Amino acid sequence: MPPVVKLLLILMSVAYPFVVYWGLQSGHQSALVILLAVLLIIRVWSAKKGFERSAALAFVMTILAVMAAFSVSEGLKIYPVVINLSLLFVFASSLFSGMPVIERIARIREANLPASAVTYTRQVTQAWCVFFAVNASISAATVIWADEQTWLLYNGVIAYGLVAVMFSAEWLIRQRVRARAT
Repeated sequence: MPPVVKLLLILMSVAYPFVVYWGLQSGHQSALVILLAVLLIIRVWSAKKGFERSAALAFVMTILAVMAAFSVSEGLKIYPVVINLSLLFVFASSLFSGMPVIERIARIREANLPASAVTYTRQVTQAWCVFFAVNASISAATVIWADEQTWLLYNGVIAYGLVAVMFSAEWLIRQRVRARAT
């Protein structure tokens, strides 16, 4: 995927809760459906062939099923839940097939990881799995039971803050683990 498309996708995804909130408040649901369709088309188009493409199509089908079964509004708001569940699936499946995601990322900087680092990266991948499961659950709860302001607050602000806390906490723990290893 070209870097410009990747950046656009990231920016659209980050802004998504705010755009959805604005659109739902101002009655522009049809414009939001078009925005969601563009996001989903980019996700499917940018996915590699095979399993990744199938997962992206499952992602699209899930959102369409929610829209058909419940409402366009809930279908629009379910996007962060599906993102978290997708990340949970990617991280969890990596624990059972080959190299865990965090180990792959670590090997970009350091190809020859010691056994202790491999164990640590597996534990961090597991921690991210827990994070994505909890985050998806809370996000789903905001779709089902919360008003639109609470949905926006959680999915547009709090969830991103929690990701930053998770990254920061892991970085601090990693520094401590490295210091003990030397």
